[in-house]
Amino acid sequence: MAQASFNTAATAQGNAALDLQLLAEAESALPDLYKIKNLLKAGADIETRNAKGHTPLIVAAGKRNAGALELLAQSGANLYASMPDGVSAMFYSLAHDNFDMVKKLLDNGYDPERQTLKGGLTALMWAANLGKLDLAEEIAKRGGDVYRKHADSGETALDYASKKPHIVKALTEIAARIAAEKLQQQRDAEARAMQAIADAEKAKLDNICKAGIPTAKGVKRLKPVSFKKQP
Repeated sequence: MAQASFNTAATAQGNAALDLQLLAEAESALPDLYKIKNLLKAGADIETRNAKGHTPLIVAAGKRNAGALELLAQSGANLYASMPDGVSAMFYSLAHDNFDMVKKLLDNGYDPERQTLKGGLTALMWAANLGKLDLAEEIAKRGGDVYRKHADSGETALDYASKKPHIVKALTEIAARIAAEKLQQQRDAEARAMQAIADAEKAKLDNICKAGIPTAKGVKRLKPVSFKKQP
């Protein structure tokens, strides 16, 4: 038992060392992506946290390390990991006005409607609030709800962009286009369903015809039934 306990402790210490190396590499000025891969293969915890409570993904975003962020995201890092105040990889990416990192997070499956960031704002609200047209457009195109209301203030992304008419215009157009596309998809689905019903009915009729319509000789004649009056 003593030997087993020692081995467990040694393994824990070894993994802790790997975790520290992973965090250090994620915040390095020039992160070594090959080393990050090897650390993960060796057992480093991709969700480990530093003294501030940041995961390697959050650290990479905070240091503008787009390459490390992408590698960690592709390796299964929790894209929604955050601090209690809402600081996350997406928040840092927006705060740094880093379109590349925002796009990489979205490319790796980040759902902008799943998480609120610092202050209870969604990613789209923050992009609009910061007055970043390119970020706002990209997030809206990827599923950010233009008309979603802040849980407390009731403001939407359009409200946060009220002093930027060009952003309001762009987001409104994107929302209208997405709504039209969804309506068309619904109509197409209904049309396909109706066509499927029609095809099934036609197939049923075709099968009846293929079976053949009985001729007069093939039909058994029935004697007429007569009713006699009771005496």
